[in-house]
Formats: sequence, C-alpha cells, structure tokens
Amino acid sequence: MLLFDFTSTYVPAAQNGDSILLTTPAFTAGMLTTTPTFANDFTLTNPIPSSYLSGGKITFGADNGSTFYWSFAFGAFTGTNTGTTDNDANGNFGAPFASALPTNSRQGVRFTGASNALSTTNVADYALTADPATLKNASGTTFTLVPEPASAALLGLGVVMLARRRRS
Repeated sequence: MLLFDFTSTYVPAAQNGDSILLTTPAFTAGMLTTTPTFANDFTLTNPIPSSYLSGGKITFGADNGSTFYWSFAFGAFTGTNTGTTDNDANGNFGAPFASALPTNSRQGVRFTGASNALSTTNVADYALTADPATLKNASGTTFTLVPEPASAALLGLGVVMLARRRRS
C-alpha cells in the first residue's frame, strides 16, 4: 500500500538530517489544530492500516516497486528486508524492530544513528521515543504530543516522521 508518493513533491532547501513530517487528515484535524504554529510537511495519501500496527514494513523506494533505498520492519513482520546498499552496506536491513508500533502511549519509533549512518539491522537501529514524543517538521519546528491519544493512538490517527537519511 502506498502511503505517500514523493515523486513530484519535495521539501525546499532540505539538508541531510532534516526531518519530514507526514500526517493523515485526521491527525492534522485532531492534534495540529490546537497548535496553530506547527504544521506537517505532507499529508499521507493513505494511513497505515490498523491491522498493520502489530507488524509490518515501511519502505522508501523507487516507483518501480522493487527498488528500496530504506526499509523499517517492525513487530511480527516476517517478509524480506532487502534493499539497495545506498543506506545499508550489505543491502539487508535485518530482522524487524522487536516491538509492534506503539498504540497505547504517545511514543513513536526513531532511528538512533546519525543521519549519514548506514543501517545495520532494524533491531539495533531503532528505539522507542520518550513518552510523549516530540515531532519535528522540515522547518525544524518541534511539537510535543500533549493530548492523550484515543485507543487507536497516534499511528491510528496517522503520523510518520522521517529523518532525512543519506542516499548516494
């Protein structure tokens, strides 16, 4: 399922290590309207289905559907984790992050390395954020998730923050 197509959109003047914040319309309406000085960078075309929150994979790849520059597998995901060597020296992003995506807290999952660091394995490269998580958009503005999430939590509402990673 395509969450968002970056083909014709970009973040002006983006630098290596910048964050890009993608949200669903529901997240924007429910969370960002209470903080008018904060804005997302893009609106997701499709939210992550709630059935995927216990295990799945998010990729950043070419439109051909078979070239993956970056991959984040989590929870009960059992498929392949291979991709190019642009962001992973051996082209294998490794075993999934051990946890399902957080749904009962205001936490998120973040890449723990430097923006130019190559991936080693999803298990070692990602960690849960503090609770509450602090989001950052491409302009560098931060926003702490203060409102208590509903039972579907933040990913149910739809928020994805990507730290701009190195790509050769």
